[in-house]
Amino acid sequence: MSSIIPTELRDLRSCMICSLVKTAGQFLEDGCDNCPFLGLKDDRKAVADCTSSSFEGFLGMVENQKSWVARWQMLDAMKLEPAVYAISVRGEPPIEAIEACNASPNAPYINRDRS
Repeated sequence: MSSIIPTELRDLRSCMICSLVKTAGQFLEDGCDNCPFLGLKDDRKAVADCTSSSFEGFLGMVENQKSWVARWQMLDAMKLEPAVYAISVRGEPPIEAIEACNASPNAPYINRDRS
């Protein structure tokens, strides 16, 4: 498994479910560390459909269940890996991804688009 922190600043994307920020290559290589149900690993179409290159801001989060920033971002209910997250992610994932998120034990889907 490669780093969960973006390895470079080019070609960054953010997961539309949890807001995790990584490079497209990292999503393709490892998938989303918080949303394995999306099946992003080795699936270029899923990476394109479930992540967005259009996002605003960065925040570093270590313990999201204790963070006021996580509460503000509505990320405190999810079990998240310590990583870099986007403040707002433009776009909406496919309905299948939303249904998979809602069926997972992590947390229900919350739209991350604040534009």
